[in-house]
Amino acid sequence: MFSGSLVGDFKKLRRQKVSDDFVWLEVPFHKNKVSFDIEEDKDLFESLKISFDGSIMAVKRSRVEDLYKKQNVSMIRAGYESLPKMKRDYKIDSKDELYKTLAYWISI
Repeated sequence: MFSGSLVGDFKKLRRQKVSDDFVWLEVPFHKNKVSFDIEEDKDLFESLKISFDGSIMAVKRSRVEDLYKKQNVSMIRAGYESLPKMKRDYKIDSKDELYKTLAYWISI
């Protein structure tokens, strides 16, 4: 199913039918930035679409839509506000923190 080319595989994943319950990330987010095992939390794992290399490609809209609005992501994208600063070796340690982070990388 996948060719081994990350760009080609990303395009194939985007063409696959994903229900309106999910929203695609503008930039894939690799699970190496997460300090816990996503697959151990069934609810969390089912709310994400993950590629073969471990990149989070999409997230359930219901998990991030309110966060998107609360965090003023549209203002950040327009350049009126800045993304919060994160250390280079920053690791996400909870699913709530993961959803907050993913909300910065979606478009609604």
